[in-house]
Amino acid sequence: MSRFRLRYLNKELELTVGEFFIGRSPECQLALDDPLVSRKHAVLKVEAERVVLQDLGSRNGVLVNGIKQREPVALFTGDRLIIGGQELVLVRVSDSRRPTELNLEGAVLPGPHPHTTAIQDEPETRRASAFMLLFGVAEKALAMGRVEDAERILTNLLADFQSQLAADKPVEADGLVGASQLALRLASATGKPTWIDWIFDAHRTAKRVLAGPMIDELHVLVRKTRYPATGALRKYVESLKEMTALGPSERFLIKRLEGLLEVASAN
Repeated sequence: MSRFRLRYLNKELELTVGEFFIGRSPECQLALDDPLVSRKHAVLKVEAERVVLQDLGSRNGVLVNGIKQREPVALFTGDRLIIGGQELVLVRVSDSRRPTELNLEGAVLPGPHPHTTAIQDEPETRRASAFMLLFGVAEKALAMGRVEDAERILTNLLADFQSQLAADKPVEADGLVGASQLALRLASATGKPTWIDWIFDAHRTAKRVLAGPMIDELHVLVRKTRYPATGALRKYVESLKEMTALGPSERFLIKRLEGLLEVASAN
C-alpha cells in the first residue's frame, strides 16, 4: 500500500501502487482543464516507499521545484510539481495536514533540496529557479481567482525578468514562454493592455519571434479586450522585419503578427 498523496488545490488525492496519469484527457486519474497541459502529460509510478515522475513527451514539460525534468526522476515529500498552470505537491500520509489557504503575503522559497543541491554554486541557475518558484505561486493565485495577489507578485517579478533580458543575461526559451503565458492570463483577467505590452517588449528585447500558439491566443485577447495598437506592438513588428537569417516558418509568424497589428489598429 502506498503512503503517498498528491495535494491539488484543496484536495489530497490518494496514490495507490501502480501508475497515476496526469493530463487533459478524461482517461487520466487527474484530468486538468488547462490548455498548457497535454492529453497525457505525465505519469507517477507509485511504489510502496517511493514515487517516480515521468514526463510523457508533453509540449511544456514538468517542473519539479522550478527545474524542468524530461527524464524520469524520483520525488521526495514536499516536492512541488508545475504541470501547465497547475501546482501539485507530493505528501506522505503521515505528513498530511488539512490544506490551508495560500498565504501570499509571506511566500518563502524553500531551502536546499535533493533536486537542486548540485547546482547551488550557480547563481544564475538559482535565480532562474527562484523565478520559476515564484511564478508557480502566482499561477496558483490565478487559479484561485486571487487576481490582485497574482498581479502584485508578477508586477515586480516580470519587471526583474525584463531587466535580465535587457542585461543580456541568459534566459531559457521555456522561461520566456512561461512568463508570457502568465502575462497573457493577467491581461485576460484584468483587461489591462500593459500586460500584453510586456509580452511584445520582452520578445523584442530577447530578439525572439512569438510562437504560433501564443499568437493565436493574442488574436483572441486583442479582440476581447479591444487592445489598441500600442507602441510596444509596433516596435516589436518593426524589429522583427529587421532580423536576418529567418526561415520560412518564422517569416510566416511575422506575417501573422502584422495581421495582429492590423486588428489592434482597428480597435
